[in-house]
This record gives sequence, structure tokens and C-alpha cells, in this order.
Amino acid sequence: MMSPKLLNGKRVIALTLAVFVLMLCPSTELHAQAPTFIRGDVDSSGTVDIDDVCALECYIYGWSDCTQPGGGPCVGYSLYCMLAADVNDDGIANSSDMIYLIKYVRQAEFGGPPPPAPFPECGEDPTNPQSGDDCCGGSPPAPTEPTTPAPSPTSDPVDVISLFCDSYVCNPVTTWSADWDDADVEDVDLSGNMCKKYTNLVFAGVDFAAYQIDITEMIYFSFDLWTPDATTFPVELRVKLVDFGPDGTYDGGAIDDVESELSLTAEIDCCLGIRGNTNGDQEDKVTISDVTYLIKYLFGQPNGPVPACNEEGNTNGDSEEKITISDVTYLIKYLFGQPNGPQPPPCPLPLEVLTTGQWVHISIPMSEFTGLTTREHLSQLVLSGDLSTVYLDNIMFQK
Repeated sequence: MMSPKLLNGKRVIALTLAVFVLMLCPSTELHAQAPTFIRGDVDSSGTVDIDDVCALECYIYGWSDCTQPGGGPCVGYSLYCMLAADVNDDGIANSSDMIYLIKYVRQAEFGGPPPPAPFPECGEDPTNPQSGDDCCGGSPPAPTEPTTPAPSPTSDPVDVISLFCDSYVCNPVTTWSADWDDADVEDVDLSGNMCKKYTNLVFAGVDFAAYQIDITEMIYFSFDLWTPDATTFPVELRVKLVDFGPDGTYDGGAIDDVESELSLTAEIDCCLGIRGNTNGDQEDKVTISDVTYLIKYLFGQPNGPVPACNEEGNTNGDSEEKITISDVTYLIKYLFGQPNGPQPPPCPLPLEVLTTGQWVHISIPMSEFTGLTTREHLSQLVLSGDLSTVYLDNIMFQK
């Protein structure tokens, strides 16, 4: 049987050795190191840009669980770093952080200051020591190709003229890569759903002059797009529609050809935060001056200036996006009601947004193609811009 004295002696020796090891190994810390992050870089991409604005807006307004990208307007916008969401460094992530970030990202327009440290490099929070996961390891690697097809469209076939879509009878197309273009194209099968894949895209010519389309009654041109390429503003995709006229041949506009081209980017919409800032003040606050602005615009003699941002003026968020007396009433109840009326709904995310690594549905009003003055003999679609690789599906005109 071991004596108590010897046992105590071993304990003393063991404790002494433990202290000695700690002295020799300064890397063994008794406290956890503070996590590092870039303030404002909520998607952990390494840069602060428009994608961070969209991800933060989705998170703050609860439009989807941005840590698990899902459907709706938040597809493609993922909030990976909660520490970075406190953009103004006041200790809480809320709508004021989103406004701060918008004004910085759109600095040329709003002149906003950069986020406080740590920014623009990774680092620890110098003012509010934080705990949590380190955010500087980067977000999960972006996928290089889609693994699922684009959502199937649900429009009534009688309201659709389709160029490419499994859901509808398609208008014939002579070629998806004309001999004069600079791009490669192939058909790709995604779980039984075919899509078009363009690579080395400089400009691609889709020609159907032998099967001209009358799109006079069509209201939208839409398609689904997926790209692995960076889409940060000012990266753009240009979409051109060409009408050859009755003769069915291209003459460079000398006789009866017309065309119109639009540029799609990842730029954010003019509406910031919640609706209601009708006078467009820099503070983005909803006040009595916004009510006055709306009243003068609708009923002034003469009428006051048109709101610079229609979505801000549509304070009740109705689907028609029209500014009427009901928007004035909504704003008055919100500011002065007893009790106060509901807060104006959040601004919509832009519909025409280029996003990396996600299917994006792009629906363009035909009214935007202002140069397309005749539409009875549509003959070509031309794609160009900064994206080298794109997948396309559900390419159609619809009412």
C-alpha cells in the first residue's frame, strides 16, 4: 500500500511539470483568440460589394434564411458572417447597418463613409471584442456548374412565344451560334431538363430569321441564367433584339431593320430600406416632408416633381407599383395615426440582378427596348458582355 506522503509527493511533482510545460509552450493559451472578419463583408467573399447589401437586406427583413440560401428574392445572397453585419459598429445588426452599407457601396451617389475597422483587411474588432467563428477563411467555394435545372415556368401557353423551354412548344431557331458570332454553345442535360451552355462568350448570335416572330402583343422578354463568373458591378450582360422587317434579311438598318440593346448588371435598385423616402433625402428617413412631397406631386397646382424612385413613392407596396392617394393615406397613418399604422413594407430587391452560382430569373418589360420600334418580324437575339460562361433556359416572350 502506497504511503500518503509519497502520493502527495507525486502530486506535487505532476503539478510542477504541468506549470513547466506551460512556460515552455507560450502558444498554449488560456483564452480563446478573438475571431477576425472584414466589417461589411457579410458573405465572406473577401470584398464588400452589392452582394453584401442584398444578403444583409434579406437577413434583416427576414425574406429567407440567408444562412441556407433558398427561394424568393434571396436566391444567391448568403449571410455567412454575423460579425460583419454590424456595419456601423454600434453593437447590433439592424436596418441602420443596411443603410450604412448601401451608402458606402454606392459611394459615388450617396458619398457614404467606409465601415469602421476591421476594414478593408481582416482583423479583430478593436472597439467591441467579439466571440464567434472566424470569418476570414472565406465563404464556401462557388460552384462551377449548376446541379439542378432552373424552375419550370407556369405561364399559360397561349400567353407565351418560346425560343427554348421544355414546358412549351418552341418557335424554330436556325442556329444558337451564328457563323458571325464569337462564342461556343452546347446542350446540357440537368436531371432531364435541357439548357444551353455558352462558353468563351464574347458575343453570341441566336438567329431565327427564317422563322420570324411577331411579338407585338408580348409584354415581357424573360429567361433564366446561371453563371460561375464574378458578377460584381459593373460586370454586365447585354441583351439585344433585332427585327429584320418584312424582307427577312439584315441590311444594317438601311431599309427596314431596327434593334435595341439593354445592359443587365448587379446594381441595386434605387429604393433603400423601407419604402416612403419620397423626397430622396440622404438620411433615408420617412418624415412629414415625404408626405408633403407626395401631396404636391399628386395634387399640386402645378404638380410637384416626380419622385426620383417610384418604389419609394409606392409606400403601401401594391403590386402595380403606382403612386396614388392611397400611398399618401398609408404614410399619414404610419406617421400620425392613433395608433400608428403599419410600417411601410421593405423595398424590393431588383429583379434584373446578375448573381454568381445561382439560377436567376430575368424578366424584362418589352417597353425597355425603346429602339425596337417595329416588332412584327423579330429575327435575332444577341448576347454579349463580360460573362464568359452562361447557362440559359426558359427563353421566351410572354404577355
